[in-house]
Amino acid sequence: MKPTRSFFSGDSILASFVYLKSSRFIIFFTHILLACFRLFQALEFVCLWLKYRVLRFAGEL
Repeated sequence: MKPTRSFFSGDSILASFVYLKSSRFIIFFTHILLACFRLFQALEFVCLWLKYRVLRFAGEL
């Protein structure tokens, strides 16, 4: 009977380490994208609020 390769062999550990590194990078990149999107939404909200205040102050609203 031929012995099967263990999950804890060197290749498997290296492959799982690379997979973990790449998945962590993808998660990190996704968090950065979501943070940028939230920042953009906040800036858009501030700009719309300022536009509303200026128009209201000028009596156009």
